Amino acid sequence: MTKPIPKRGEIWFALLDKKRPVIVIQNDIITEFIQKQRLPLDIMAVPLTGKVNRWKNCTTSIFIKKDNINNLDFDDIAKCHQVSTIQYKNYKYKIGCISEYQLAEIEKKVLWALNL
Repeated sequence: MTKPIPKRGEIWFALLDKKRPVIVIQNDIITEFIQKQRLPLDIMAVPLTGKVNRWKNCTTSIFIKKDNINNLDFDDIAKCHQVSTIQYKNYKYKIGCISEYQLAEIEKKVLWALNL
């Protein structure tokens, strides 16, 4: 069975500095185009950290409370100033997903971090 392709708004475990959860933020249309062109598949994501107290007051952080939709083990912080491009092979498995509201908030924080 082939591993599914990470989709926007999904939470996956991925290999960065270590295995950690990330939220996929890349537009699915870009991902589909890359696949059709048979190009190397890299997908943009925002990493999560369990260090809630350290990052909770950061302007570019979003609190993600664990629930039965995102399937996180702990409450986490999305570090929107650390957008990462991750090779498809480093996405290990899907954990869950976030709400449309949370995704919109992440978009705002990423844009702010990039001064756009």
